[in-house]
Amino acid sequence: MPFELTSEPWIPVRSLNGERKEVSLRELFAKAHELECVNDASPLVTLALHRFLIAIVLPVLRASFFRLLCAVARAVRLAAPRAPVLSNTWLAEGV
Repeated sequence: MPFELTSEPWIPVRSLNGERKEVSLRELFAKAHELECVNDASPLVTLALHRFLIAIVLPVLRASFFRLLCAVARAVRLAAPRAPVLSNTWLAEGV
């Protein structure tokens, strides 16, 4: 009998109330607001699950994510203090 990744529980999570359980891929995305984290006893499994989930989500959100990153980069660039530009006058004055 084949295992259905999208509908059968297999992803270890911790809910906001501290309950540990396994959820399906569909349930993970549908109830993400009720979950604290994806968490397995093995850090390697947790890392692998995070990479797997990013691989699923990134293509879907790539365009909006890229726009968000650009907006954040612009905001950081505008908020960053400007370093004085060395001009020939400053160099001539020994500054």
